[in-house]
Amino acid sequence: MHENSVDAICANPQTDKEFATGSHDHTIKLWDAPKYGCKSTLKGHEKGVWGLNYSHDGKQLISASPDWTAKIWDAKNGKCVDTLKGHTHFCFKAAFSSDGTKAATVGADCLLNYWDLRSTKAPVFSNKGQYLVLTR
Repeated sequence: MHENSVDAICANPQTDKEFATGSHDHTIKLWDAPKYGCKSTLKGHEKGVWGLNYSHDGKQLISASPDWTAKIWDAKNGKCVDTLKGHTHFCFKAAFSSDGTKAATVGADCLLNYWDLRSTKAPVFSNKGQYLVLTR
């Protein structure tokens, strides 16, 4: 059980036996559906987890946090394999491309960052400097 609000959930696309939840308690939990229990807890964010998605092959997770980062996790061993640092404010959501080689993150800083996961020092594209126009 999480110790604070649960703000994100996703199902492993490769099996009906596993899903993941992200919480304001700074953790991600991987759940074993047939056994009705938590099989592991992933720790590494400094703040809550607001966005969570599996890769298409179900081998990785990507999480988004108000700690301004997105993290990529090995879903099997629960280890963080990379941290994407490109936002200047809360990171709300993150998603993998269908082939798992790219990712996109969005945040409260009005940025869309598009990442090549083979080289993550900086996004390959960011709308930084472009203006967001809202219409009603």
